[in-house]
Parts: sequence; C-alpha cells; structure tokens
Amino acid sequence: MSSIAKGIKRYVGIAALAVGISCSGADAAPVQDACSESSCPVVYEAKVEEPELACYHEDSIFSEASVYCDDFLQGMITGLELTVTLSDQTMRLEGLLGSGPERCTLLEQRTILGKKGWETPKMESDMKYANINPVWYIPNSILAEMLKEHSASYVNRFCHKDGCYILPGPNNPLGAVAFHIENSRGIKLHGTINKELFNNEDRFYSHGCIRTEDEVKLLKTINELVGNSEDCDGACIDKHISSGKTHKLVFNKTVHIKIVE
Repeated sequence: MSSIAKGIKRYVGIAALAVGISCSGADAAPVQDACSESSCPVVYEAKVEEPELACYHEDSIFSEASVYCDDFLQGMITGLELTVTLSDQTMRLEGLLGSGPERCTLLEQRTILGKKGWETPKMESDMKYANINPVWYIPNSILAEMLKEHSASYVNRFCHKDGCYILPGPNNPLGAVAFHIENSRGIKLHGTINKELFNNEDRFYSHGCIRTEDEVKLLKTINELVGNSEDCDGACIDKHISSGKTHKLVFNKTVHIKIVE
C-alpha cells in the first residue's frame, strides 16, 4: 500500500473513531470523500487499493504525502507546528490532533533560505508574535557586506542618527509580515519583495532568515487557529497592512517551529 493510502487509513480512522464509527477488518478503506461536510464523514466497505480523495494528495514540490485539514479535522486541532525543511526549501504548517503524533496539513509554501556562508541553522523554537509592516534593522554584518558591494553613499541612505534601518513599504526586504522566532542568532521568518525568486529550483539567497512566498496567508492561517490578544481577524489584518504602520500581533497560543535537514 502506498504512503498516501496508509496516511488516509490512519487519519480518516481517527475521524471515524471520534464520531463513533467502527472499522471492521484490517483492509477496510473509506469510499466517501473525507473532505465532505457530512456529520458522518466516512463509510467503510471492501478494500480499495488506491483511494482517490481530493484532500489527500502528494504535491510534487514536497517529499512526503500530505493529509490536509478539512473542517472536521480542524475542529480537533490542539496546537500548531511549523516545519521548515532545508533540503526541500519548503515549509509546512500542521495542526496537531490531540496529544498524540497525529497531525494534518494546513498550509505548504516554498521558502528562500540562507546562501553559502550564511546558511539557515537547524533549530527548534517558538513563534509568539508577528510584526505587520516590520522595520528592518540592518545588522552590522550585513552592512559590512553591503559596503563591499555598493558605495558608501548608497549604504548611508539607510543609516540615520538612531541606527541603520529600512521603514515599512515597497522597498522593505521583509515584506508585509515578519514572524519573531525565539533564538539568539536573529533568525526570522518573513516575506520578501523579490517574489520572482520562488520560481527558481535552488533558492538560497538570504542571510540566514527564512523567506516565505505568502507571508500574509501564513499569518491569517495561524491567526484563524490560535487567535490573538486583540481579537483581530483577517479583515483587521488587512487594515493594519494597508495603514503602512508597524503593528505587533501577539498570538494567543505559541506556534512551535522546527528547522530540519
């Protein structure tokens, strides 16, 4: 049996157990689409070698089959975990189902990672908040690199009496949202103004931070599941972005993040 079929049996079995459906026989398999909104989402009958369910599929840019969260599974989510895979240059946001290892996928996106000499480190940490319309405070190490590649007059455009930084706007390399990751190296997860780079097969261009292809969608997906301290919904997030002002959005629940090989 393929990994997709095994994943289907595993996760749909959880949904069936939750609503009191029993599965008879080791080879029983679902024949109704598990993404339906029926209160009794799965019916079991004779073995099906390769169930074709739209919400369980293998995306060509990701190394493993994904079991996507439908409305039923979203109701079982107890926490969120974001995994960045360095070898695939991708990230996956998953909902944790109960206290066990079971999970379902909420969102998958391509990423841009650290270039040679600035490699994105493997780590495990937490994200507690995001900055909408972030200010980019340019680290000294990146300023030194900029001075090697550009004239001093060019670099001085970003330096002020209170430091070197780029304000929110179309020229800010962090994009519309920057997620704060608890770490000592200043690694962040954020958007980018160079969206065309996501079309490349190899995407190692950053100074160690993780750039994601749709930072606003990621923020709204996280916010929908964990909420925030000010009850700001998707429309509220859009208003903050449109304002052009920096706004710190604190999540009601920490999002665990893993950066793995």
